[in-house]
Amino acid sequence: MSNESELSRSTDAASKMLKTDNSSSSGINESASDQAPEIVAGRLTTYTRTLHVGPLPPPEVLSAYGEVDPSFPERILKMAEAQAEHRKQQEREDLCADIDDLKAQRGTERIGQVFALVVCLAFLGGGVWVTLRGHDWVGGVIVGATLLGIVTVFITGRRSRINPPSTEAHHQ
Repeated sequence: MSNESELSRSTDAASKMLKTDNSSSSGINESASDQAPEIVAGRLTTYTRTLHVGPLPPPEVLSAYGEVDPSFPERILKMAEAQAEHRKQQEREDLCADIDDLKAQRGTERIGQVFALVVCLAFLGGGVWVTLRGHDWVGGVIVGATLLGIVTVFITGRRSRINPPSTEAHHQ
């Protein structure tokens, strides 16, 4: 009966340590080992908790896999290498897609600029033509409104380049 009560106390103490100690571990690619000695019925009992985060298990665990089947460590390494290569390929494809999007956006902007130039020249030409036909006020309004529109676009375009909008929504 005494052995069962010692075992029960040791088990309870171990579970309490694990419950209270879980909050202290954090971090990626870090290994942590916590040891807390406890004396139960004249015996020293030590509980060890190890945390490992990463693509591969620690060497001790990897060699333990090798004891189960000698091909396991090599297979685990190949699996980690394949996953890393897959991740790199995905990142390359994402980068290429972003570059293609930027090129398409530039092309669209260029077409918009050409059309804006054609419309501006048409309005300026029309304003000059109307003025030469003897309608000075109408021609002056057309030319003035066209020039005011061009100046406004250049000023607001310059402001948007100086203070570009946030691109966080694009990356999420």
